[in-house]
Amino acid sequence: AASIYHPARLALISLHIRDRGRALGINGVAGNFGIAGGPAIGMLAASLGVWRMAYAVLAIVAFLSSLLMLRLLRHPMPAEEVAHTPTPGTVSGPSENRSWKRFLPIALLLGAMTLAGFNYRSLITGLPVYVNGGTELPKGIDKYTNSAFLFLVVLIGGFGQYFGGWAVTRFGGRVYAYLLALMAPLAILLVFMEAHPARILVVGVLAVFLFAQQPVENLLLAEWTSKSRRGVSYGTKFALTFGLGALGAPYIGVILRANQSVAPAFYGIAASACLMILLIFLALRARARAMQVSTTSTATEPSNSR
Repeated sequence: AASIYHPARLALISLHIRDRGRALGINGVAGNFGIAGGPAIGMLAASLGVWRMAYAVLAIVAFLSSLLMLRLLRHPMPAEEVAHTPTPGTVSGPSENRSWKRFLPIALLLGAMTLAGFNYRSLITGLPVYVNGGTELPKGIDKYTNSAFLFLVVLIGGFGQYFGGWAVTRFGGRVYAYLLALMAPLAILLVFMEAHPARILVVGVLAVFLFAQQPVENLLLAEWTSKSRRGVSYGTKFALTFGLGALGAPYIGVILRANQSVAPAFYGIAASACLMILLIFLALRARARAMQVSTTSTATEPSNSR
């Protein structure tokens, strides 16, 4: 039931809000607060000896949120009335070409997003061990210190969400590749900084670039799909990023068992980022060509009819 949230909220935002990029960035910030706050509530409930209270809080928040959503959606703005400004540097609007060229850009983009899900799960799983500098999760009071650090990382990632939404609105879809180009060397740098105190700073910057990718992905999907397929496209994205992307967790486990350290895993994350850059570049080119063919066909259609 909770998984319905992701494709549903993104479809609502993309269909009913004019400034998509900024809205998706704000939405991402809210999501990061939830990701950071959920474990904090769980730890607080456990420390008080009433761990079941965490589920009660979840139920209350869900119920109040449902009432708020029903109120907000009582008179929603029709999707047809929302005039969106095309993102600079990208080709907006679904192509009318029904050949394989119409679906190739989306397929390539979904491939990049799947790898993004792999990177996310790898980092979320491996960072607690990496920051601790050991081969297992910290115990006792150190576990709370480690969780507090991850809490701060996710909050820093919230800044990245807003930055990504702002950047894609201003500079276009190529921002996705730029963020990955910055993330890859940072991941490699972490391989050699496992015992260095400055690794905390590098992890924070890496978190900004990691989370900044998400609103960019969601805006590109909104601009490359029709209204009728918007929810399906988001559902497909999260099925892949949460499904196949979950392989990042056992990947960290295999690296840890083989090397007694998670540091070498960052090589794989950097390689994944480079492959994503290639897929995004190919997707942008395929999209531009498909739209060019569609525009040419539309322009010659009246003369052919005569």
